[in-house]
Amino acid sequence: MKKVYMEEVKKHIDHIVESGVIGFKRFKFSIPSGGKKQSTLQAKEMIFRKQVGEKLSLFFSIIPHARQETLMLEFGWSFSRSFPWDIPRLNWLKDDMGELSNDEYIVFFGDLYNYHKSETDLPHTGWDVWACSCDSSDPKFIETFIAEDSIPVSQELAESRVLDALEKIVDDINRFVIPYFEKLIELRQ
Repeated sequence: MKKVYMEEVKKHIDHIVESGVIGFKRFKFSIPSGGKKQSTLQAKEMIFRKQVGEKLSLFFSIIPHARQETLMLEFGWSFSRSFPWDIPRLNWLKDDMGELSNDEYIVFFGDLYNYHKSETDLPHTGWDVWACSCDSSDPKFIETFIAEDSIPVSQELAESRVLDALEKIVDDINRFVIPYFEKLIELRQ
């Protein structure tokens, strides 16, 4: 993600997310000593967490894409610790919701979204802060992408684009992730 966008994400993410997703607060996590090799945390990952009772930690992570102007989301839970920093991230939702029996789990938001989408919806690949004006199948895509991507982005435009993307993320968390968490709580408590 370009620096101008990342600066705006850092500037606004806590306020937008904490005011838009009830009960979740930014969670600063440090990998335990000697744990770097086992860690599945991604660069610049921003974690938000909610404690439910004594044992259950619900969380979601907003992750800036390394090479695109896109924000991604993962969500999960842990019944044994504040954040499962070392478990695999390539988990899938099951038709019978059998994953809810796991004590720790992390899943990509796109899997939850794609599970609920209609046949005409495209798969979810993240929230674009900026995207090329033409489709990647267009013969002029590369030419258009290079031209548009090279246009300088003002701080005001970056802020507007980032705020729009963050608001969409918050809406989708409330629409898809929170009801999913409610099913987990209902089943496990």
